[in-house]
Amino acid sequence: MTVNETSPEYDVLPGMPILSVAAPEALTAHDLTRRRAFGSVPNLLQLTRSMDLDLEVCPSDHDAVSPRAMYATLIRDDRNYQDGAYVDGVLLNSTEYSRIARNVPAIGRQVGERIMRARSLSSPAAQAETAHAGIGHTLDGYVEKQTKVSVSLEKEIERLRAVERLASRPGFALTTGHDLLMKVADVWEFSFMNLVRTAGDQQQWSPDDRRRAETALARALSTGPQRQRIAGWQSYTSLAGNYAMTKKLLFDGRTRAIKQLMKKRHAATS
Repeated sequence: MTVNETSPEYDVLPGMPILSVAAPEALTAHDLTRRRAFGSVPNLLQLTRSMDLDLEVCPSDHDAVSPRAMYATLIRDDRNYQDGAYVDGVLLNSTEYSRIARNVPAIGRQVGERIMRARSLSSPAAQAETAHAGIGHTLDGYVEKQTKVSVSLEKEIERLRAVERLASRPGFALTTGHDLLMKVADVWEFSFMNLVRTAGDQQQWSPDDRRRAETALARALSTGPQRQRIAGWQSYTSLAGNYAMTKKLLFDGRTRAIKQLMKKRHAATS
């Protein structure tokens, strides 16, 4: 059925026409270059991704990807929680977990041991060379890896804020159709899917579990009354933004701690 602003099954926001689109190819070049309101395209995800919304899901699948349930999995109330892939109560994906300095004091002790071994060498020049090499290799490596993650998270936060702004004013044509679809595609692929993958890995979801979770999330953003869809985008962009910001603060804090350690060890070997 073609969706229009008189369709009874859609709760249309006042003054906001809906762009009738049944498939991606229905979007013409003219549609893409014209300015569009966020709420004017009913199936944003289907226009950017080949998605099967007909996959059978149950209420528990929807519950598993609700913002409340996902937040509880991704960010623990106990910020000292360190089990599994959690660092200070924040659940990290496998790449992030491999790049963060999980225990700065332990790293400091390792560097200290290297300095002591260097001091056992007879030549002062050999002492300095060995100590600085050990410190530089260990600490500089952590700073570089963590900084890259932090920069990536900052870009993700900017993308999420852009979509959140569009979703907060769904009746205003703030950008072109092309830009709107590109922003939505990026947020879905790099933020929302990361939420599902990270939470799923922690809870040991099977491939079928993950597909159902992805479908449940896609339905929350693509089906139902217009107000409900927009509320879904607002909720999930807020969740993903808070999660990305929490991770960025975690990585930035670890980097500051490593740099302080570098200064102390440099002073000890100078």
